[in-house]
Amino acid sequence: MESSRTLLGRRDALRLGAAAAAVATGAAATSTPVAATLQRNDITFDRRVNAVEDLGADPTETVPIDDALGGAVDDGVLVEFPAGMYSVNIPIEMGERTGFVGVGETAADVRFRPTGAAGNQWLQFAETGDSVVGGFTVVGDTAGSIGGTVEGSVVVTDVTYDAAGSAHRGAEPHTLEIEWMGESVTYEFTVEGDTEPGDDLTEGRAATFGPSTEGYLTGGLHRFEYTGSLTDLCLSTDARVAIDGVEVDAATLSDDADVEFFAAAEEESATYDLVASRRASTHGKTLDAGDDDAVTVAEGIEHLSIEGSALVDVARKY
Repeated sequence: MESSRTLLGRRDALRLGAAAAAVATGAAATSTPVAATLQRNDITFDRRVNAVEDLGADPTETVPIDDALGGAVDDGVLVEFPAGMYSVNIPIEMGERTGFVGVGETAADVRFRPTGAAGNQWLQFAETGDSVVGGFTVVGDTAGSIGGTVEGSVVVTDVTYDAAGSAHRGAEPHTLEIEWMGESVTYEFTVEGDTEPGDDLTEGRAATFGPSTEGYLTGGLHRFEYTGSLTDLCLSTDARVAIDGVEVDAATLSDDADVEFFAAAEEESATYDLVASRRASTHGKTLDAGDDDAVTVAEGIEHLSIEGSALVDVARKY
């Protein structure tokens, strides 16, 4: 594993060169102090890299980011991911003083889809300390687990889960189809943008249009054009649902996704503090050696800090 953990550092050196690296990270190009430039959540990093511009990570989900990161984030490196959708096929290991953060306007702008070998625990702590993770959404139908062994301090902020993924997101227009499957169905859905009928038949039969749309289907299908994010869809009985021509499970389109945080203190004690994303609830506990605890929250984690020696895990709960 040691060779993989140093690959990111060698890749930076080859691509940027010593002078370019200083400019890219802002370490020597300005009068700004290094500590101030490269500090996040009171953790100071040696250098910062842009995952797309500096490492070549693909923000369109076409090519997995595994090769770009070399399977690991080097000690002392803060890796920033701009807005986009990133595919992860091989688990990525975090070391000491490492950062893995999205830098979109919101966590929904930076999305990771774990698949293959990364489908279980895709972002791994390996005796990780003084590190920060967050600012992104985990999509897809896997557990999307983040965790491993913590030795010291780890901060997780703004990590959310969305089972439906990118198919229903974004400001560009999308097409939603709800098709009759033998039983009359009442439906209701909500978007963050706006909704219009997609054809004359739908315009004549659907009850209401707008951010919240309701209708009743006794045969055929209703088609809608919408912008923004489809945040919720409720059906009175089974119906075929497709977004942009791709069939989806209506049950995955809800905003809510239960997420479980698990912590187990190993040989020494550990303390955690957790704030849920959508609920004004906080959880905190000090675990003595041998103790463990589990907390379920809706959608994701706004802030989580872990101090001490522990085995931890954050994952979608099924």
